[in-house]
Amino acid sequence: MSMLKNKLLVKGELINLSPIIIGTGKSLGWIDIEVIKDENGNFYIPGTSFKGALRHFLKDNYVIPDSDLNIFFGDQDSQAIAIFDDLISINQTKTEIRDGVAIDYKTNIAIDGAKYDYELVPEGYSFNLTIEINLYEDISEENIFKMLATIQHVLKNENKRFCIGAMTTKGFGLLSIDKFNVYHFDNNSNNWINYLLNNTLPAPKQLSKTAYPLRTSNYFSISASFKIKNSLLIGSEPGINDDADKVPLKSNDKLVMPGTSLKGVIRNRAVKIINTLGGNGEEMIKKSFGWADSEGKSKEKYKSRLKIHETYIENVTEKLKNGIKIDRFTGGTIDSALFNTIILWSKGKESIHIRMELNQPEPWEKGLLMLILKDLWTADLAIGSNKARGAGVLVGVSARIIDEQQEFSITSKNDPISINGDQQALENYVEKFINKIKRK
Repeated sequence: MSMLKNKLLVKGELINLSPIIIGTGKSLGWIDIEVIKDENGNFYIPGTSFKGALRHFLKDNYVIPDSDLNIFFGDQDSQAIAIFDDLISINQTKTEIRDGVAIDYKTNIAIDGAKYDYELVPEGYSFNLTIEINLYEDISEENIFKMLATIQHVLKNENKRFCIGAMTTKGFGLLSIDKFNVYHFDNNSNNWINYLLNNTLPAPKQLSKTAYPLRTSNYFSISASFKIKNSLLIGSEPGINDDADKVPLKSNDKLVMPGTSLKGVIRNRAVKIINTLGGNGEEMIKKSFGWADSEGKSKEKYKSRLKIHETYIENVTEKLKNGIKIDRFTGGTIDSALFNTIILWSKGKESIHIRMELNQPEPWEKGLLMLILKDLWTADLAIGSNKARGAGVLVGVSARIIDEQQEFSITSKNDPISINGDQQALENYVEKFINKIKRK
């Protein structure tokens, strides 16, 4: 590589818009997944993890020559000109523990012994971003500024597609830039030395508005808002100060609907719809919902192309419900088996927003998601616990559907519901789904 000419320094702040998990690769006592922490016990985002996720996203979503990616991020044959520091949290981080369980999708019940606990960092923390870039004589500064303009656009994350860490298809790891400044250091001046000695920065450089073009998007998303018809419970283990045996799941002291729960419910309904129409549900959804052989009999596996976002639950009232455990054999009560639960009751207002995104969708997959939306909308698909007692049923309020260049909106203000957009196109999605099963 030629002589060093100039340096660039990127300084910014990133905020995690959803919980984030970047694990250590080991468990800690009773926690199955522990997040990575520094010597002070604070979570941080490793520069290598951030760099890898960013490069992968740019390659998949933008038309960027491999040579430009390799110069900036490096490859097996050359060193990167961009050095990514670890992203350190500006404030002390607090973590939360959630429990999960693996579900047998054939029986829709928990797999025996498949409970697991994982540590996460809740949303709302800010992290310092620092990228040092060495500009050499044979490297085009114009292309580097073009790359930085593209990175800035990605990190704004207006469509909420860039994420890092684990469980990203369940809404985790969303990041957004709060500040993004680029500083230019001339190799013939002392401004770089002044920065190192005194942390003195020159005036930020104006970034070019020209970024690398987006790839033709094959992307389908549904964003829908719902009322809770009666009640809802997404259960969690009680804390030290809780009086009930089962309490609603919270993050940052806010009621939350996790993407893990939503995705499990939606997956189960997808299989049921396909099987009802005579197809093989488990086989058909492997490539959209993701699949790996838990028994180790097959090396075949698929990464999920469907992302379900986590969301907060609003406009509800928390009420304690007293109950007792029943002996299923005798039908009588079990002595000293009082069981209290905090239930969320609807205030008759919009409470839950569900966002589903499917990358590289097949036409029939769009139709399947439309049928799932219909079941959610019409109170035919329940979420959470106590479903046998009528809890977890939703009623649709509004929805926005985006399919490449087409957009549709649905509202329930009128009866029948109001649909803006090409209604025939929506019907065609479902028709292609039905035809897909008939050809099987």
